[in-house]
Amino acid sequence: VEVIQTRVELFQREHCFDDILARAVGTLKQIVHSSQHLICATGQWLCMKGRYPEQELKDISWPVENVVLSVPHLQEERHLIIIKAKDVIE
Repeated sequence: VEVIQTRVELFQREHCFDDILARAVGTLKQIVHSSQHLICATGQWLCMKGRYPEQELKDISWPVENVVLSVPHLQEERHLIIIKAKDVIE
C-alpha cells in the first residue's frame, strides 16, 4: 500500500485502476468526473452511500448497479452504487 496525499484530479499514474472506491467524497457525478482519468476502460467505481441516491443517479448515464448493504448493529440505510466505466472511456 502506498499513501499519496493529493487531490484526485491532480493524481497521475502510469497504469489505470480496475476499481475506484469512494466514500463521503462528493456526488456520484463529481466522483466519476474527478477520477475518470484513473479508471481502466473496463473498470468500475464503487461508491458508498447512505440513503439511496435517487437524485444523484439522475445525473449518471452509464450502467449502474445498486447493492443494498446490511451493517451489523446499524439500523440506517446503506448502499453500494457500482458504476461501470465501459461507456465513459471508450
